[in-house]
Amino acid sequence: MNPRPLDQDGHSGDRGRTSPPWRRVHLEADKGPADEDTAAVDKYGRLHGVAALRVADTSILPTAPAVFIGELIAHAIRHNLH
Repeated sequence: MNPRPLDQDGHSGDRGRTSPPWRRVHLEADKGPADEDTAAVDKYGRLHGVAALRVADTSILPTAPAVFIGELIAHAIRHNLH
Protein backbone atom coordinates (compact mmCIF):
# COMPACT_ATOMS: atom_id res chain seq x y z
CA MET A 1 0.00 0.00 0.00
CA ASN A 2 1.45 3.32 -1.06
CA PRO A 3 0.77 6.25 1.25
CA ARG A 4 -0.97 9.23 -0.31
CA PRO A 5 1.23 12.25 -0.93
CA LEU A 6 0.90 15.06 1.60
CA ASP A 7 0.14 18.66 0.73
CA GLN A 8 2.18 21.61 2.01
CA ASP A 9 0.33 21.51 5.35
CA GLY A 10 1.09 17.82 5.87
CA HIS A 11 -2.41 16.54 5.06
CA SER A 12 -3.33 13.83 2.60
CA GLY A 13 -5.69 14.43 -0.30
CA ASP A 14 -8.44 12.57 1.59
CA ARG A 15 -8.96 15.42 4.01
CA GLY A 16 -12.63 16.32 4.22
CA ARG A 17 -13.77 13.19 2.40
CA THR A 18 -13.37 10.66 5.20
CA SER A 19 -15.42 10.15 8.32
CA PRO A 20 -13.93 10.67 11.76
CA PRO A 21 -12.64 7.59 13.63
CA TRP A 22 -15.43 8.03 16.20
CA ARG A 23 -19.14 8.24 15.70
CA ARG A 24 -21.81 9.74 17.88
CA VAL A 25 -24.27 7.05 18.82
CA HIS A 26 -27.58 7.76 20.47
CA LEU A 27 -28.72 4.74 22.42
CA GLU A 28 -31.47 4.49 24.97
CA ALA A 29 -32.17 1.63 27.34
CA ASP A 30 -35.92 1.92 27.71
CA LYS A 31 -37.31 1.42 31.20
CA GLY A 32 -40.28 -0.80 31.90
CA PRO A 33 -41.40 -4.24 32.99
CA ALA A 34 -39.63 -7.28 31.58
CA ASP A 35 -42.63 -8.26 29.47
CA GLU A 36 -42.39 -5.06 27.38
CA ASP A 37 -40.56 -5.75 24.14
CA THR A 38 -38.63 -2.47 24.15
CA ALA A 39 -37.76 -2.33 27.87
CA ALA A 40 -34.14 -3.08 28.72
CA VAL A 41 -34.15 -2.12 32.42
CA ASP A 42 -36.66 -1.81 35.22
CA LYS A 43 -37.24 1.42 37.17
CA TYR A 44 -34.34 0.54 39.50
CA GLY A 45 -31.85 0.13 36.65
CA ARG A 46 -31.73 -3.68 36.75
CA LEU A 47 -31.02 -5.14 33.32
CA HIS A 48 -33.71 -7.62 32.26
CA GLY A 49 -32.39 -11.16 31.88
CA VAL A 50 -29.08 -10.56 33.68
CA ALA A 51 -28.87 -11.22 37.40
CA ALA A 52 -27.12 -8.66 39.62
CA LEU A 53 -26.42 -6.08 36.90
CA ARG A 54 -27.70 -2.52 36.95
CA VAL A 55 -27.39 0.20 34.33
CA ALA A 56 -26.48 3.58 35.79
CA ASP A 57 -25.75 5.81 32.82
CA THR A 58 -27.60 8.36 30.72
CA SER A 59 -29.03 5.71 28.40
CA ILE A 60 -31.82 5.04 30.91
CA LEU A 61 -32.84 8.71 31.26
CA PRO A 62 -31.31 10.60 28.31
CA THR A 63 -32.52 14.03 29.42
CA ALA A 64 -31.36 13.72 33.05
CA PRO A 65 -27.90 14.68 34.33
CA ALA A 66 -25.59 11.69 34.81
CA VAL A 67 -25.05 12.61 38.48
CA PHE A 68 -28.79 12.34 39.12
CA ILE A 69 -28.95 8.90 37.52
CA GLY A 70 -25.96 7.72 39.53
CA GLU A 71 -27.58 8.92 42.76
CA LEU A 72 -30.90 7.32 41.82
CA ILE A 73 -29.39 3.90 41.16
CA ALA A 74 -27.06 4.16 44.18
CA HIS A 75 -30.12 4.84 46.35
CA ALA A 76 -31.84 1.74 44.91
CA ILE A 77 -28.76 -0.39 45.63
CA ARG A 78 -28.27 0.99 49.16
CA HIS A 79 -31.89 0.36 50.11
CA ASN A 80 -32.08 -2.95 48.22
CA LEU A 81 -35.03 -1.74 46.18
CA HIS A 82 -36.45 -4.22 43.71
